[in-house]
Amino acid sequence: MKDVPRNQLKHLFFAVRRTDVKIIKKNKMLEQEINNKSHKSKIKNNQPLIEAGNKAIRKQ
Repeated sequence: MKDVPRNQLKHLFFAVRRTDVKIIKKNKMLEQEINNKSHKSKIKNNQPLIEAGNKAIRKQ
């Protein structure tokens, strides 16, 4: 790997953390939607997305 200036690394790190937070927030919203059982077809479509999000969270 090339030498990357520290400040650039910091930007990358925080960009990754921000996307993680977004994933976690979206996940919580989708889980609430499932708990509401309001849009069954939507839930079916989002199930793989939720599982992928959970896996990403567990990896950390």
